[in-house]
Amino acid sequence: MHSRREFLIMAAGAGALVSVDVPAFAQEDTEHVKRATAITQVFGDGARLTAVAVEYDAAVDGRSLSPDTFRVEGRTVTGVFTSASADPAGRADAGRFVIVTLSPDDAKAGLATKIVARS
Repeated sequence: MHSRREFLIMAAGAGALVSVDVPAFAQEDTEHVKRATAITQVFGDGARLTAVAVEYDAAVDGRSLSPDTFRVEGRTVTGVFTSASADPAGRADAGRFVIVTLSPDDAKAGLATKIVARS
């Protein structure tokens, strides 16, 4: 059974594909990426995908990262940093998680579409 975050990232996945160009690992060597976890925030008009936590099998040096290191299709990457966990509050100089922050103002940030019923 999938967790809520896994479900949300799969649901948003069509519009938010993460492309990794991490200098710590060769681009063609994707074996080191274990999983990605959606990080959402609830705003007055609904939930939005505001970050992705990319988990690696070994620690990544945060000094080797920049916003240009990651691309998310249809989204604006506003920052990247390493963390001790998938929680952005666990920010660290190095860690197995890389948090890719995304603009909540992007057109594809919303996780739900409002459907207006026609009478």
